[in-house]
Amino acid sequence: MARGRQKPNEVKKLHGTFRASEESKNPFVPDRMDGQPEPPGDLDETGRLIWNGTIKELNDKGMLYNIDIPLLKVYCVAYARMEKAHLQLLKDGEVIVEVNTRGETRQVVSPWVTIWNKSFEAASKLALQFGLTPVSRNKIEIPEKPKEDAISLLLKQKKGNA
Repeated sequence: MARGRQKPNEVKKLHGTFRASEESKNPFVPDRMDGQPEPPGDLDETGRLIWNGTIKELNDKGMLYNIDIPLLKVYCVAYARMEKAHLQLLKDGEVIVEVNTRGETRQVVSPWVTIWNKSFEAASKLALQFGLTPVSRNKIEIPEKPKEDAISLLLKQKKGNA
């Protein structure tokens, strides 16, 4: 039987369910992203809008990591493709008329329905991974941002006044 999603060790320690024998001896901790990266050049307008909004939200919460950038691009592409399919379906409808080589016509489901469905599935799965849905957000603990020391704050103030 498959186990549910693993709780972070910090949460287990708070709840008193932590076992040292189950702790990873050398856990993988990716580097946090500094700043807001520009959208990839091959994203369309919708993809760039989704990129900028998602990156800003994750960055503001201290949840943006360098290693996540490629998957975020896939999320933006899937979302943009879903939107493109949606607009095409509004224009043409979900059922189209197809003509075969003998000139006979028949009604078939538009290929845009399949494109929308597959794009929605991909975007939804990635949205869950990044905490972009209401349910997945409730399962994520926002990491604490590192606190700046007094020297760093003074240097920032001096740069601002210069």
